[in-house]
Amino acid sequence: MINEPSLRAVEAKRSGDFKGAIDAYQAIISSNPQNPMPHYMIAKTYLMLNQKEKARAELEKANIK
Repeated sequence: MINEPSLRAVEAKRSGDFKGAIDAYQAIISSNPQNPMPHYMIAKTYLMLNQKEKARAELEKANIK
């Protein structure tokens, strides 16, 4: 089992566990709320799932324009 959230997220996404990837990115946000990158990565994951509104919401949280 991988304990580092960023590695866990990458491995989960690679294996098709998109919910696991999102959960891991959210763990990163919990430990560093100022970091916009996990929001961006969650948005990309939502786009892979064709969930455009959720992706847009994550980008807004990241303040990425």
